[in-house]
Amino acid sequence: MSKRVEDIKDVQLTVAQGLGVTDKGRELLEEITQWQLRHECLISLLDAVPIDSIKETVEKGAGAEGIKVLRRNHLREQLVNLEPLGIKLKELEKEVEGMSKESGIIREVIETKFESAYAQQQAAQKEALKAKDQVIDLLRGQLEEVKNRKTIHVSQPLKLREGKKSKAQGKGLFSYLKKAEAE
Repeated sequence: MSKRVEDIKDVQLTVAQGLGVTDKGRELLEEITQWQLRHECLISLLDAVPIDSIKETVEKGAGAEGIKVLRRNHLREQLVNLEPLGIKLKELEKEVEGMSKESGIIREVIETKFESAYAQQQAAQKEALKAKDQVIDLLRGQLEEVKNRKTIHVSQPLKLREGKKSKAQGKGLFSYLKKAEAE
């Protein structure tokens, strides 16, 4: 092999190792002498074409074009196998979209209810403050009325009846309570 072909092979094997091609895959690449064929095999390995299929195709002598056909067929099969997943993915996207709309509606309802409850609470607080202000104004008016009176009329003191006092009155309230307690 020429120096140039060896350099290409070294680069391809380094790339294969850097991209995580398995040891078995690198061994297959080392066995191939044509750089174009090695290149197509490397791409096929990266596209997850089974190593055994690649090896079998190389042994049949299909060349670089045969490996390309193998890779295309493999990818086509993979895409066909992914079609049901794509359909399921679209169904899930629609479901998520529907749920998103529903949650938006629910959020709007909750916000509306919250705003309504908040407005009611504010109105109730305003009414309570208004009632308190009215009571305060009433009390201020009464206080002013009392201050403005010039004279306060005091009724004459009550006089005890003249004449005989009852026993309870004669002895005082304290002695009356004692007597009641004893009885």
